[in-house]
Amino acid sequence: MTTKVTTIKRQDALQIAEQTQDAYSCDSYTPSGWRQCCVMLAYRGFDREAIETIMRSKWTRKAGDGSRRHQYGDFNSTDLALFMDTQHVYSHDGGSLVGITPDNWREHMGLCGLHLTQQC
Repeated sequence: MTTKVTTIKRQDALQIAEQTQDAYSCDSYTPSGWRQCCVMLAYRGFDREAIETIMRSKWTRKAGDGSRRHQYGDFNSTDLALFMDTQHVYSHDGGSLVGITPDNWREHMGLCGLHLTQQC
């Protein structure tokens, strides 16, 4: 998987973590684990909209449910990263399987084809 440096700074990611503390799955993560999820997503190149959407999505719950390393309340960015890396779809060229990336997260989330401001 390719990672890239993003324009979202660590401080911005931490601010998103603070703003999403009311998300459904927040309390299933450690406080530092929740913050590190946002930092990890920023490091991978996700923008502010994507980070907030992902942190409020069912993906954070599924990542925890699938964790073999941690129990409820102890989930962290490793659990979310593993979930995202193992959710594969065929790339647009039809040849390779890819995990969730900044280029395809809307497709994975089922947001493509909807009337959104940004196209898939």
